[in-house]
Amino acid sequence: MKRLRLRSLEDARYAFGPRSFEEEAALPDSHWHQLTAQVGGQVPEWRDRCVNYVVLDGDDACGTVTCYLCPQVPRRAYISAAWIDPRYRRRGLGRQLVDAAIAWAAAHGADHFRLWVDASNPNAAEFYRALGFVPTGENQPVSPDSSELQSGFELRLGRA
Repeated sequence: MKRLRLRSLEDARYAFGPRSFEEEAALPDSHWHQLTAQVGGQVPEWRDRCVNYVVLDGDDACGTVTCYLCPQVPRRAYISAAWIDPRYRRRGLGRQLVDAAIAWAAAHGADHFRLWVDASNPNAAEFYRALGFVPTGENQPVSPDSSELQSGFELRLGRA
């Protein structure tokens, strides 16, 4: 989990929240073990609230996505930390990961999904639009001290 996260941050620093590569690299191994346990269903209070999928090529993790149910808004799920290693892009892996996350969340009662896309990553916005996500019109800073913005996207299930 740590290696995958750090590789994703090296590739796309802007896309994974407020902590820098250096800050994440400095986190103790216990942080990564706990995170892995939470998204892997091993922590009872997190079980059935979040999931993380990883695509492997042998022992090499080449893509990931996390999905979690929103505790404040019923039937809403968030998709986050989606990343595909540049060597594996344009092979349908991102779609497979997002589809798996959506299926998991729908099985747990979600009927709409939200995510944030950094404004400096138009390829990600195009990818999510191709999957049926639409812009919400919401924008917010990428991190508290950043002037860079990210835009909200939403997908609703069962809409014609």
